[in-house]
Amino acid sequence: MLDNHPFWAALMENIIEAKTNWRKLMTTNPASNQNQNTLSIIAIVLGALSLPFFIFSFILGFLCGIPAVILAILAKKKPEKLSTVALAISITATGIGAIFFIIFVLAIQLLN
Repeated sequence: MLDNHPFWAALMENIIEAKTNWRKLMTTNPASNQNQNTLSIIAIVLGALSLPFFIFSFILGFLCGIPAVILAILAKKKPEKLSTVALAISITATGIGAIFFIIFVLAIQLLN
């Protein structure tokens, strides 16, 4: 009795259409078309962490700085949008941190 009613027929058509649209949505991967910046973001974070780590230890600074530079180079090879920023931050932070550490050590030696 309800099968012949136009409301139920239209509702069933909408449900079937929604199922097919949902399947299409789940099978397409929108992230594959977008440019992901995972390596660049990790390089930026490690580069930014390397600068304050040089205060504690020369080794700690380089343990964050060198991988940051390597990840930024890999991001540059993989054409990520933020790769240039990551390369600039990682090289600059590692270099400035190393220079400040050397100046700090030399100043301590001169004072003693």
